[in-house]
Amino acid sequence: MCMISCTHFVHLHVIENKGRWRGSQHIRHLPQPEELVFQLDGTLYKAIDDARVQYKRAADNLDGVTSKFTGYGKTYLRSKKVHPDTHVQLALQLAYYRMYGRPAPTYETATTRRFYHGRTETVRSCTPEALAWSRSMVDPQQNDQTRLQLLKKACDKQNTLMAEAMNNEGCDRHLLGLQVLASEEDIPVPEIFTDKSWTKSGGGGNYILSTSFVGYSSVYGGVSPMCKDGYGCFYRIGQNEIELFVSSWISDKNTNCRQLYCHVEQSFEEMKRLLDTNQMARL
Repeated sequence: MCMISCTHFVHLHVIENKGRWRGSQHIRHLPQPEELVFQLDGTLYKAIDDARVQYKRAADNLDGVTSKFTGYGKTYLRSKKVHPDTHVQLALQLAYYRMYGRPAPTYETATTRRFYHGRTETVRSCTPEALAWSRSMVDPQQNDQTRLQLLKKACDKQNTLMAEAMNNEGCDRHLLGLQVLASEEDIPVPEIFTDKSWTKSGGGGNYILSTSFVGYSSVYGGVSPMCKDGYGCFYRIGQNEIELFVSSWISDKNTNCRQLYCHVEQSFEEMKRLLDTNQMARL
């Protein structure tokens, strides 16, 4: 995120100054850089070689697709009183459900930078409300009015979870602290961390959808999936476009990042049809 923020800052200034340098013309004479010589032993050299092998193995196994959806973006969604990030999160829920016929435990990053030394908290975007709406979208017996009402409930729940997480009222960092403390103090691991529901809900690094909104910027990045049968999905939202990076592991034959991206685009189009054909209360 530091690199994204810095690059976005530079990009904004390039646009503001129309590509022309308007800073100081003074040439500063700085000392020549000096090489830092590290003293390494055999153990460290082996660790470096091992890391190089592991990195190549993971890189060769990673598949990714990045593409720009130009049907609409922030401007349109704001005009419909829909939070753009919430819109994308629900599109991901629908895309996965349409592809697999089941929900996926989902991680979305929430920033806690309003707090001193604050970093992130987890938003668990796979909610009963999102699942109910996803089911309605693939059920031919449901009408658009019902789908719209379920969409509003799903949006409200997602917005609430995000607000709670940004206010340090999430659960995952608290639970991580308990788990780390138990390990450091040689205390028996609390049963919640060995319960099957913990892993099934995404705990312990088992989120099927690992997602993050990088902002309303001109730059963005991506990540690898968190688990072997999962997906990584980072995205940025522009005024009139939504750009995504979706990844999956080649070794897992049940995942396909390109197919998931196609379903996300289909979700965007279907959601726009709902918003365009119905008068919607503020989401």
